[in-house]
Amino acid sequence: MPQTKPSTPKNQTALTLPCPHKKHLPTIARAFLQWRPPTVQIATLEGELGAGKTTFVRALIQVLNGNPMEVQSPSYTLLMTYKTPAGTIYHFDVFRLSQPEEWLTISTDILQHLHPHDLVLIEWGDRIRHWLPTPYARIQIIVAHTKNTENPEHSTARLFRFSLILQPPKNPEP
Repeated sequence: MPQTKPSTPKNQTALTLPCPHKKHLPTIARAFLQWRPPTVQIATLEGELGAGKTTFVRALIQVLNGNPMEVQSPSYTLLMTYKTPAGTIYHFDVFRLSQPEEWLTISTDILQHLHPHDLVLIEWGDRIRHWLPTPYARIQIIVAHTKNTENPEHSTARLFRFSLILQPPKNPEP
């Protein structure tokens, strides 16, 4: 992947970028930050188990922080908070919620007190999409397994699809 700056017009409601290797994640993270309208403070991360949701969050936080920072999966704690020069990052993982409505209990205070530069990142956000305020950004991570016998490390590529959700879904699923 070339080290050139991707074209990410602010008025574009969707953007898809290939990521052939995790070393390119900082470039993908910068593209997301350039693409995301400043009024959108919530982003869901969707993808199969092991797709790279936490790895993407780690790259995004390191880009915002300006240097490496330890970023852990909030799988068991539900929430990890990171202070960066760009604002506070609230990193949720809602995979273990027994009921999607629990999201309202754990998030209400944070969402009501967000500062303009704060960002809420929600792994498995598709599970709570009916309870999210709009607009929000949806980050889909699509894994493509390829056969690369010369360099097995490059056998898994990812496609990052960013889209803006401007209105809530019609009906909550039971």
